[in-house]
Amino acid sequence: MKYKAFIFDLDGTLVNSSLDLANAVNELRIHYKLQELDLKTILSYIGNGASKLVERSFKGTEVDPKKALQLFLNFYEEGIYNETDFYPHVEDFLKELKERQIPAIILTNKPQKMTDILIEKMNAAHYFQYIFGPDKYGKKPDPSGLKKCLELLDLTAKDVLMVGDHHTDIFAANESGVDSVYLTYGFGTTGESKPDYSFDSFKELFRFL
Repeated sequence: MKYKAFIFDLDGTLVNSSLDLANAVNELRIHYKLQELDLKTILSYIGNGASKLVERSFKGTEVDPKKALQLFLNFYEEGIYNETDFYPHVEDFLKELKERQIPAIILTNKPQKMTDILIEKMNAAHYFQYIFGPDKYGKKPDPSGLKKCLELLDLTAKDVLMVGDHHTDIFAANESGVDSVYLTYGFGTTGESKPDYSFDSFKELFRFL
């Protein structure tokens, strides 16, 4: 099936931001005189936005995650593009969408400010018709953001494909009647969600063009 638009998660889907996120978490833990966490543990905490990442990273400690959140964002902003880059084949696919004038949208749980900073540093804004963090329409799995994308594109659910690496992406798609791709190389798990497709490489998306 060919789709008229593609909606993408960001971290773990389009970009591998794992090291920069982990470094920010560990800088924060060092600030509070706590032992650093390993990369695998930190990646397991990603998926519901920065506030949840901080909350999970300090569970069982005396640190107030609400008070620590802004400090985490400061640390992350300082190193947001040190190690982060597109996964293989992502930019090729985005270039093809742009060439064919097929809309591409980012729908991420990453705070809007951090999302905008990263996309600007990557010089990638020209690939996307819209770039949405959770600030306006809520965090996935809440389907509100995905439904807003359909409204803005003036397309039906069956015209669009949601691509992500976490059950939050797939649940949002399931709730919206949108087909979904789960990418196994990312940070998350499918949980109880039901993706229509499961791919090991972004290159497999070319079958939809």
